[in-house]
Amino acid sequence: MIKNFLEIMKAPTFSLNSRDLKIQLIGNIVLFTLFSFLLSILLESLLSDVSFLVLFSFLESGIIVTIPFFFWDRFVNNNEMHDSNDYLGLSFKGLIIVLFFLCLGFFVGFTLLGYFINSIFFGLGWGLAIFFPICIIFFRRKIFRENSQYLNNEEKGIGFNPKIYVALGIAISLLLIPSRFSSLHQSFYNNNPHIFVSLGMLLFSFVYIALVLSPDIMNKVLPFEIRKRSGFIVYSIVSISLSLIITILINCLNH
Repeated sequence: MIKNFLEIMKAPTFSLNSRDLKIQLIGNIVLFTLFSFLLSILLESLLSDVSFLVLFSFLESGIIVTIPFFFWDRFVNNNEMHDSNDYLGLSFKGLIIVLFFLCLGFFVGFTLLGYFINSIFFGLGWGLAIFFPICIIFFRRKIFRENSQYLNNEEKGIGFNPKIYVALGIAISLLLIPSRFSSLHQSFYNNNPHIFVSLGMLLFSFVYIALVLSPDIMNKVLPFEIRKRSGFIVYSIVSISLSLIITILINCLNH
């Protein structure tokens, strides 16, 4: 029995049947909880200003990632969830669902962290910076499909791969959203008359990120093909550079 359990724990996740998958998940949750408990104790001894409860709550939020896997048997019959060419065995649709819960875990973790350290704006800023991009991609998931890899001349590119757009979205969000929430926090607690300006800049940041994560729209506007690797690299550089410029300009206006 123990031997079978160890074999299940070591097996690739997506190669398991529904029963063994749930056993592996429960085992991983127990191990992760034990790891979180021990790491929280260690960090509490090193960081005297942070309590065990704060650290443990933040780390345990990672369990949210396992939610879709408990219902994975419902997805197994859906061919759109699988792709034998991907090293994880997941299609773009499958990746989006897994990444959604992964980012949701970070959002809950940072929100809890902000609540416990009495800085909810900090928690929401960092949490949304990670969670907002996957929300845009999730609600526009019909765009992020494998058929986007095939160009007009049947040349195959990288397409609208959710992995790279989630990474790009988070990079831009981290440049824009936490600083906007910090500004909003200062305006809110200091009765600053520029609070509506802070709200406007935050809204503008969300709109900008949503546009960057709408590659089907941007591909029609830009003079290069962003479904190609070279085009996406240029698109990423331009998007991140504009984010830096926006951040610098907003900081200058606030001062």
